[in-house]
Amino acid sequence: MPEFIREDKRNKNRELDQQAALESRAQKFLEYPKDPELLGLLEKIDFNLLGNIFREVGRSCGINGDKINFLNPERIAHISINAGTLAELASELNIIAVDPREFKKYMEERGLPIDLALLAIVVHEEAHAVSRRVCEEFGSGKEVRVGYEHSMRPDEMRMAELLGGKAKTVFEVFNEGVTEKFAEEVFLEYIRRSSYININDAEVFLKNYRQNASNNLSLAKALVDTLIQRIGRETEINQKLVWQSLVRGLFEAESFIDEELRVLFAEMFSPDFLRRLSRLPQDKKEMKRMEGEIKGKSIRALITYLSRKSRWNRK
Repeated sequence: MPEFIREDKRNKNRELDQQAALESRAQKFLEYPKDPELLGLLEKIDFNLLGNIFREVGRSCGINGDKINFLNPERIAHISINAGTLAELASELNIIAVDPREFKKYMEERGLPIDLALLAIVVHEEAHAVSRRVCEEFGSGKEVRVGYEHSMRPDEMRMAELLGGKAKTVFEVFNEGVTEKFAEEVFLEYIRRSSYININDAEVFLKNYRQNASNNLSLAKALVDTLIQRIGRETEINQKLVWQSLVRGLFEAESFIDEELRVLFAEMFSPDFLRRLSRLPQDKKEMKRMEGEIKGKSIRALITYLSRKSRWNRK
């Protein structure tokens, strides 16, 4: 057998072993005792309907909706993976983790109905789950992209080098803004199609939820909304099509590593704009400042670039 075939086989076996180890770790979290109240609330959610909505959105953006990574309730663990986190997608393990005690305490302290709050959180984490996960190895390190967010070993990864910094995770705020906008739309569509609650009551809940439980996510979403509005206004392209291109970017794990795009951002805004966007903290003052910067500068060069990439015209 030629050596390159043996090496390929060894690599495949190594990958299978890694996947098996990760699934074994995931099962340990999933086997943690279920919280009865949380389990009851999850049983109220129609995951078949929710999955269908995500698949429909994927197809509307030109993605094969049948292949998205939508997680069924069996992939929801009733335990915190990272201390202090109410809920999260553990992308490497491909599970959603919810801390029942902290979740209920947090929502009750803010006067929010825990059934709707759980639905909102599940939809948000599912929006992360359907975002494409890409893992690329470079030397002794690796770069992982989930949606627009990049995680890496900063001294070894090309994205860190291009952005000239030491950050381990970049474009987190931008990714969260796109994800939250996406999740809110799916949430409301789910309410419209189900008998969960009245749509008007759902909209009132979302308003209170943004103000009391997801302020940083709301600010990140506002930044994304500003970018969409600006592009739509200057190009006379329907804002819905602009938004679809950003959602498609989630599904495809769009990367800002493109050198031409990086130069265009520098020309439009400032030489360090993309670096600052990549490291934008979840801080109200900084996020509002970035939103104002997007409003105030010309983005004609970016429009030309994206039009040439033909992303808005995809069906």
